[in-house]
Amino acid sequence: MWPYRAWQYRIPLEEAANNTVQDINLLVAIMDRESYCGLLLKPPGPRGTGDNGHGRGLMQIDDRFHPDFCADIEVWGDPFQNTLYGATLLRTYIRSIGTDVQGIAAYNAGPNRVVKSGYTLVEDLDTLTEGGNYVSDVLKRMAMFTNLGVR
Repeated sequence: MWPYRAWQYRIPLEEAANNTVQDINLLVAIMDRESYCGLLLKPPGPRGTGDNGHGRGLMQIDDRFHPDFCADIEVWGDPFQNTLYGATLLRTYIRSIGTDVQGIAAYNAGPNRVVKSGYTLVEDLDTLTEGGNYVSDVLKRMAMFTNLGVR
């Protein structure tokens, strides 16, 4: 079973995974990396912010790039809406750029930066991301959650 920090959002994660036809463990890995499933936000939980106040909710949707979605706390602060929005972004990036790892990098670094780089390898894509390890960290978390959680 996933740790409680993730398990408490099991239903929004399942619904977002089903709606976007994605591996639920990839979504929980991104949520965990982005906000430690809400525990690193201020205030902690789905209605919290991070990234110097620009990241919104569990999936850390950036208000500078998604102002319409982030305009209303009742929308972005809802665990299902936030998870679905993040999952939809990820699916869009994967489909438009071409690979899962490029889509994961784009979720963090932005799609234009990933496309312009031409990178396809995890270690190269990581150089574009926050902390220099976003893609590899998300993949490690995904593997861990796959072993612990819902399949």
